[in-house]
Amino acid sequence: MDIIKSLFKLTLLALFLFIVSKFFIFKKEEVLFEQPINFNHSIHISQGMGCEDCHQYVKKEEFAGIPNIETCESCHSDSLSESSEEKKLIDSIKGRNPIKWVKVNNLPDHTYFSHRIHVVTGKINCSECHGNMEERKNAVNKPYREFSMKWCISCHVKKTADVDCIVCHR
Repeated sequence: MDIIKSLFKLTLLALFLFIVSKFFIFKKEEVLFEQPINFNHSIHISQGMGCEDCHQYVKKEEFAGIPNIETCESCHSDSLSESSEEKKLIDSIKGRNPIKWVKVNNLPDHTYFSHRIHVVTGKINCSECHGNMEERKNAVNKPYREFSMKWCISCHVKKTADVDCIVCHR
């Protein structure tokens, strides 16, 4: 009977330590990136713009592309608002200074990813990986989701896409 009580106590202790380590000790710290301009996606989308208006390579290349000042200048040659963030943009345009956006989604070097294949062939909506930008009022400062191999494989399986290693690891 003492052995059963001891095993029960050890099991409870192990469970308690697992819960403590899972939620408190080994909690992954969230990394936030600071962008040079607090870009408001929702206001641009409400004006009828789509993802590829700024991310012009999303359907043509492996990478989506980050808008350069020439892209922004097509609408913002003059101020459209009193926004201090737009003022930073106008100053960059007038000074011909590229905006140094911080890349938020980074995949390992051994991973191959093509936006074109996922968006055009796979018909995947941008929001599946990047969240609902229609509601986003501030700059993207962290990944919407963690792109793990497990997550990618589950999406490939769900969409009946190829899961052969060579597809993503070249």
